[in-house]
Amino acid sequence: MRRILLLLGVVSLPLAAQTPYMVKDINTTYSYDTKSSSPAEFAAFGSRTFFIATTDAAGTELWITDGTSAGTAIVSDIIPGTGSSNPSALHVVNGVLLFNARDVIHGIELWTTDGRAAGTHLLTDINPGPTSSQPVAAIVYKNRMLFSADDGTNGRELWTTDGTAAGTRLLKDMNPGSASGNPGGFVLLDDTLYFLAVGGLWKTDDSEGGTVKIASVSARNLTVSGSLIFFEGLTAATGIELWVSDGSESGTRMVTEILPGAKGALESNYSILGLTPFRNGVLFPANDGVHGREMWFSDGTAAGTRMVRDFVPGAIGMWDSSYAYITAFRNRAYFSASDSGHGQEVWSTDGTDGGTALFADLSPGSDSSSPSDFIVNGGKLYFLGNLTNAGRLLWVSDGTASGTHAVSTSFEVASGFAWTSTLWPVGGNSTLAGLRR
Repeated sequence: MRRILLLLGVVSLPLAAQTPYMVKDINTTYSYDTKSSSPAEFAAFGSRTFFIATTDAAGTELWITDGTSAGTAIVSDIIPGTGSSNPSALHVVNGVLLFNARDVIHGIELWTTDGRAAGTHLLTDINPGPTSSQPVAAIVYKNRMLFSADDGTNGRELWTTDGTAAGTRLLKDMNPGSASGNPGGFVLLDDTLYFLAVGGLWKTDDSEGGTVKIASVSARNLTVSGSLIFFEGLTAATGIELWVSDGSESGTRMVTEILPGAKGALESNYSILGLTPFRNGVLFPANDGVHGREMWFSDGTAAGTRMVRDFVPGAIGMWDSSYAYITAFRNRAYFSASDSGHGQEVWSTDGTDGGTALFADLSPGSDSSSPSDFIVNGGKLYFLGNLTNAGRLLWVSDGTASGTHAVSTSFEVASGFAWTSTLWPVGGNSTLAGLRR
C-alpha cells in the first residue's frame, strides 16, 4: 500500500481514550514514489490551526484546519502554481497571523492573514524590493511581536510590530550604522524581555529608551528558571561554562568552572546541548573532564552545582555523542539514557542520584526504543520511541509506568524531521506528521 506523509491530530481526550486520526491527505498526486505534504509549524488561531504544507500543485504554502478534512484548506497560493512562498515563523498577534514569506516581487518579508485568501497580504516591505529583510527570532511580548530584521540600511536590528503596517518600526539600532546588532534568544523574566545581541546580554520593555545592554558577555541559550536567567557563557580563559544573571550587571556571572581550563564543560560537537528548567534551577549535560558528559544540576550557586549521576563510570559519558532530551514533567525530569542491562530507554530523575531510575523499558532487554522529542502538553508527557515490529510510534504518559503506552500502533511517525520539530503542541492537543500503514 502507498505510504504518504499525513497531517494527524491527537485529540485531547482522557489518557486511556486518546486516539490519533488523519485530518486530511493533503498531497494526493498519484506517484510510484512516496508523496508527502510534510505539514509543519502548527499555530493555534482561535478554534482553527495554521500550518505549512506542500503539494505538487501549489508548492509550499500556508494552510488552515479546524480539525476536519472539509475544514482543511490552503489559505492562499502566494506564488501561484507550483512555485513556493515558503512560509515560516508563524505567530499570532492581536487577532492576526504574522509569518515570513516571499512572492515574485519581494524577498522574504513579514506577511499577515486572518485565515482568508482576501485577508492575506504583505504586512510591510522592510527591505524594499527583491532583497529580503528575513525576520527571525520573533517573540510575542505585550501584545506586540519583537523580532530581528535587516532593512538594508541599519543592518540586522531589533524591530517591533502590533500586526499592522503603521505599527511596525525599528525599535533600536543597537549597533549604529550599517553594522548589525543581531538580536535573538529572547526570554521573559517577570515583565522584562531579555535577549542576546552585539556585546552581550540586553533587556527591553518595548521602548527605545528601555532597550539597554546589561552585561558584556559572549553567551547563548538563555533559559529562565525561578528568578534567574541561566545561559552558556564563553570566555577565552574558561571556554563555555554555566552562567547566571538576575537581570543586573552585578548579578551576571559564571556559576562555577566545572571543567578547569580553556576547554569548558559545555563544549560539544553540538552547538547547544540545552538547559532544562527544573526546581528553580537547571538540569544539563556537562563534562568535568573526569566523568565524560553526564547529567548535572545547578541552582545558580557554586555550592548548588553538582553531577546528578555518573551513568557510565570513567572518562566516557552517557551523552558524549548524543542528546539527552531532558524534559521536566510533574516535579520530575524525563530523558533518554541506557545502562548495562538496557538499551536507550526512558529514564526519570528528581535531581538526585538516588532519585534517578529507569522509567519505562519500551523495548525490553538490550534493544533500544531510542526515545526522543519529549514535550509536555495538556497535562501529559508525549515522546517518540521505537517498538519492535511496529516502527517509530507516538507515546503518552501520565508520569507513571502503568500510565505510559503507545497512542496507537496503526501509524508510524514520519522520519526525516529535525529532532526539535516532530511534535507540535497546539492548545490541548499534540500534532504530528505520520505515515499511514
